Amino acid sequence: MVSIWQAFGKNYIRICQELEKTRKTMTEQPEQPEQIEKIKKSDQPEPSQSKPTDKASKDRKVKMAFGLIVVVVILFVWHSQGKDPELVGWLTDYDTALAQAKQQHTQVAVFVTRRSMGQDDKRMIGRCMTHPRVEKALDYLGFVKLHQTNADKAFVDRYDIKTTPATLLLDSDGKLIKKQEGYQSDVQYANTFLGVQTSVLDNDKEN
Repeated sequence: MVSIWQAFGKNYIRICQELEKTRKTMTEQPEQPEQIEKIKKSDQPEPSQSKPTDKASKDRKVKMAFGLIVVVVILFVWHSQGKDPELVGWLTDYDTALAQAKQQHTQVAVFVTRRSMGQDDKRMIGRCMTHPRVEKALDYLGFVKLHQTNADKAFVDRYDIKTTPATLLLDSDGKLIKKQEGYQSDVQYANTFLGVQTSVLDNDKEN
């Protein structure tokens, strides 16, 4: 009886081992050919896109160059418009102008603008203060020319300047002789404010 039970036990163990192997084989089946093919395709790198033609590349470069030129032109125009015009030959120091006027026994013609010039300030410089008629009138009178801005608080308060552009006439001691606020044309400034008639300037030109 003992030998029978021993033989049964060995067979039972062997049968269990075989069943376990069969179960593992069924649960770990090899991948199907279709799956293997999909994996192979997924592992393969995607074909690179075709390179652009030479013509397309040149067109893109031309467009980039044109865009760069447009940007440069816009910046140049913006910078030119944003830059304040200059009054060549005009003093900017108040005390120096008075001292020079006293030495020459003459008066001081003052032109006042905002520190950051407004449109009327720029327009009056371009169309009036740098106009040949005005330059001739100032040279004819022999006035010292002074450009001031509203950044000088003491100057603005002393002469009660409310707006710009403004024109003033001062004696050599700084006493106010005449003041005009607001835009003036070249004719208004030369003829009316300075009192120099066009005929006088024309005669001086002929002489």
